[in-house]
Amino acid sequence: MAPFVGGDLREKVENPVKFQYGTGGGGAPPNTLNGFDTALLIDICRAIIAAEAAGKLKAARYKKIVTQAHIIIGASAKSGIKQLVYALAGYSPSTEEVIAAFKLYIQEEARKYEAEFPNELYVEWHILYEIPVPDRGKPWHFKHLTVNHIYHPLAKSSGKLLHLLRASKAKDGDRQKNYFSF
Repeated sequence: MAPFVGGDLREKVENPVKFQYGTGGGGAPPNTLNGFDTALLIDICRAIIAAEAAGKLKAARYKKIVTQAHIIIGASAKSGIKQLVYALAGYSPSTEEVIAAFKLYIQEEARKYEAEFPNELYVEWHILYEIPVPDRGKPWHFKHLTVNHIYHPLAKSSGKLLHLLRASKAKDGDRQKNYFSF
């Protein structure tokens, strides 16, 4: 991460803002706490995303952190634009409105990173069909089970929806695109 942090960000992290909290009571001095500029979170997320783009965070242990950085950046961008428009219009939302809107943006951004199907489905298929669990990935059987148990019965289409999804995928030419993205 060091090459992606930069001197400005490093300086902010190494020199927190010190402030006093509380009255101390009983003649004791108030507590001194460390704080950071709120924009530091966005700077850290940008550094994480830059490291990912450079291929430095490929290990599985970084996946959750990278995903969270993308979610925070996306939600913050939406929230920031909304607050800018409100300020220009002269509207001052309540604290509760701001928090509720940000939570909604976080949920929207997080949906992009959800799995197509829950892992519980595959665990049940392993048990039900007595399919051995491979060392990595998923067994090839799951492709056929997904088609037969999910896409064919979907919306009682008798497979017509699956054919529509396949045609859409073929038209785009993106073999990596998931059917559910349609």
